[in-house]
Amino acid sequence: MAQAGYCSEYKSGRRGYGRSRAIPVFLLAVVALAAVLSGCVGTGSSTLGSRANAGQAIGSVSASVSDSAPSQNGYVTAYATVLDKAGKAIAGVPVSFTWASRTTTHVAHAVTDASGIASCTQSIPASATIGYAWTIDVSASYKGQTRQASTGFAPQ
Repeated sequence: MAQAGYCSEYKSGRRGYGRSRAIPVFLLAVVALAAVLSGCVGTGSSTLGSRANAGQAIGSVSASVSDSAPSQNGYVTAYATVLDKAGKAIAGVPVSFTWASRTTTHVAHAVTDASGIASCTQSIPASATIGYAWTIDVSASYKGQTRQASTGFAPQ
């Protein structure tokens, strides 16, 4: 398997880790492990991708889901594909996934792999309203450009 990229999450309502601004090394390891386990996947490195694609500009971003009608307690993977103006994949592009349901919003991040694809998997809670559409807004930013796409699903 290729080297895993990074994935991080924003959660509202948290303001730091206490009085000290220094983050212990073990905490960084815990955060890194949480990122890997969170389901956001990207292969490649944003630094390597930036050098490898030095002349490329984003032409398009598309978004899709693994299942448009998942069950409660199931999982959905959102995919973002980033292509240059010639239709070639761009590796190393940071992508934000904003998952919005009726009651919550969750933001996760991943980096595109060599195929220009980033993905993020989320669980669908048992309390998800059947038939209510969730939206996933995808935003890719690269070389001062931002492109967006949307997709979604409705639990069944």
